Amino acid sequence: MNLPVSVDRTHSAVAMTPITRFVAMRMRQRGVETRLIIEGADVVTRKPDPALLKAVARAHGWFQELCTGRAPSLAALAARDWVKAEAAFKEAIDPDTDSTAALAYLAATFAAAGRDLQAAGAWQTALVDGTEFVEIYDWLAGALLRNHSLGEARSILEEAVGKWPNDVRFTKPLAMLYAVFGSGREAARTLERYLETRADDRVACYMAVQWIYLVHAAGAYVQNRPDDLEAAHTYANAYEKARGPQTALVRQWLTFLDNEKR
Repeated sequence: MNLPVSVDRTHSAVAMTPITRFVAMRMRQRGVETRLIIEGADVVTRKPDPALLKAVARAHGWFQELCTGRAPSLAALAARDWVKAEAAFKEAIDPDTDSTAALAYLAATFAAAGRDLQAAGAWQTALVDGTEFVEIYDWLAGALLRNHSLGEARSILEEAVGKWPNDVRFTKPLAMLYAVFGSGREAARTLERYLETRADDRVACYMAVQWIYLVHAAGAYVQNRPDDLEAAHTYANAYEKARGPQTALVRQWLTFLDNEKR
């Protein structure tokens, strides 16, 4: 944004022409703090920090391991040299610049060390400038769930689903949280969205039939009666084909739904 700065210069009785200068600036918010950043002001040229560069390079390697599945989880990386990495990433955080990457990697070091509360805080701060990074939402939601901060986790997952509606990393845990909070219709609808991509998830198929049954037993519909019946039979068939151990119970739910009268 350009901020016009006008100076009305007056000398004795002679009024001089006002001077207007446009200053390039931007607003940056971190938590409850708002900073006014003037581009080009107080620019300090610093030499590259070899230790920091090495830490960032290692972090990019860890990130690729997590994305490709070579490392199944952050805990699987816990044997690495996190102490030096943590110190380097803390040093890299500058409130006047975009420190999203440093904050995200710092949070990963916390999570790998089992410090999920600190990890969640760092990832939440990283979202100030990193709302386009799907991985931060995924990692933050996981840390919040491990901390049993279910309300915060639901808010983060809802925001993520709003950005990436069919990402299975968010739809299934959000459906589970809706169920925990007693929002049966939202739970069933969100789980159906998950199953559009992961129809091979036997446990999710079982839960979908169960939740449709529970919603109807409470006198409501997930969508409407015809659509709910079709969905329930589809999930029940998938569960039976996958040799689900509770097939008999699932059939009982279907019998109730098929014979339900309002």
